[in-house]
Amino acid sequence: MRTHDRRLLGRLCSIAAIAIIGTSTGQAQLSSAAKPGVADSVFRRAQQLVADGNGPAGRVIVDSVLAFTPENTPAYADALYWRATFAETRDRARFDYLRVANEYATAARAEDALLRLAQMANDAGDRVSAKKYLDRMTVEHADGRLRVQGAYWTGRVLLADGATLPGCSALTQAKATVSSSDVELTNQINYYLQSCMRATQQAEAARSDSVVHADSAARADSVARATPSAWSVQVAAYSMRADADHLAEKLKSRGYTARVTSDKPYRVRIGHFSSRAKAAAVAGRLRAAKMTAIVVAAETP
Repeated sequence: MRTHDRRLLGRLCSIAAIAIIGTSTGQAQLSSAAKPGVADSVFRRAQQLVADGNGPAGRVIVDSVLAFTPENTPAYADALYWRATFAETRDRARFDYLRVANEYATAARAEDALLRLAQMANDAGDRVSAKKYLDRMTVEHADGRLRVQGAYWTGRVLLADGATLPGCSALTQAKATVSSSDVELTNQINYYLQSCMRATQQAEAARSDSVVHADSAARADSVARATPSAWSVQVAAYSMRADADHLAEKLKSRGYTARVTSDKPYRVRIGHFSSRAKAAAVAGRLRAAKMTAIVVAAETP
């Protein structure tokens, strides 16, 4: 049978499937697609049709499942996600991905939708929106199954935006947590790490020097004054205020009370602890997460 005839037959079968919807048997069959196991099978069939070049038939299947799936359910969010995946245009795909991410934020596919939105925005050169979606992944799906891919894409977007140090930091995090069985993603991470490894080492050396000087200054202040009434954990010091603000916002999104000191070098600090021991405990957790962290006397407000 020729390719044209096969495609025509596939479309005729799709039309027949729509006709079945009008019968009670057809309704029962489509309604059963809301069940997780059945739905996965249906969507795999639709995916195969699209991959074989029969996109209209694949989209008919997904639209049929949507028609018989109650809204405000995880199954409906799943079907919306697949409709976006098989959409004919970027605008239609983006519309459904946004619905999944915003209206069904607790559904399993919400994390996937945010990643797809970030990728689409990055492809369009809209790195501001891409970072917004990736930041939402970090906050809303901190332990999600796509967190490694989120870190990888965060690194890519930041590098493309000229933010070398935080970009390389995100890629390093992805490298440390990627599964050894995911060879393709590992290779992608390594590719982008090659372009920023030297810059990362130089930046880390500069930051270490700044931290040493800042620590020395803090120790001198503590000697000159009475014992500090408050302690903080210092994680970095920058010559550029923008770099310090970026790191502080990142820490805030992870639940830390981060701030930037007013004078140069701009120090990024966490908390006002009543004892050095409490500050040291937080510093220990940060070091365990591969971050630079030292205990210093909190600056005078």
